[in-house]
Amino acid sequence: MDSIKEKARIKLAVAWQKVRRRREDFVHKTSKQLAELYDTVVFEKLNISGMIKNQNLAQAIMEATWAKLRLITTYKVERCGGRVIIVNPNGTSQKCSNCGEVVKKDLSIRTHECRCGLVIDRDHNGALNILSLGMVQTFAEKQQILVQPKRISNFASRKQEATSLDMGSSHKTIFITLME
Repeated sequence: MDSIKEKARIKLAVAWQKVRRRREDFVHKTSKQLAELYDTVVFEKLNISGMIKNQNLAQAIMEATWAKLRLITTYKVERCGGRVIIVNPNGTSQKCSNCGEVVKKDLSIRTHECRCGLVIDRDHNGALNILSLGMVQTFAEKQQILVQPKRISNFASRKQEATSLDMGSSHKTIFITLME
């Protein structure tokens, strides 16, 4: 009897190992494709540990390997010279991706319908908003900002200029590019 149970246990372990390897293969292939096709990849910051506390969704969420996909994609995209941006998903499925108006809806409603005439799947609308947030964040980080000098002393000249980081330059302004 014990040998039958042991054989069944081994069969089950082999089957689960096959499933796990397929998931990992999918994650690696998907992340490679994302890294090769896009310079910037935007993910929503999901509270996965909080989401798996919901017993109805826990198994499906753990099987989806979202965290692993994000981790491996980040590694591969950055290795290819791109960047991964994580944005807060709050309100992204409620806000209209076309006009920006907030359209309150229950989770059971799967279609986004706005007064501006946009009728789209709720998840697609949320994805467009997440992409938009990521692009705004990327644009903001790439913008150069001018740093104004502070007057240090009452005896110093009132006409002070910012100095440049580039020592060989004759420019009197400093530009700092915000990067992560």
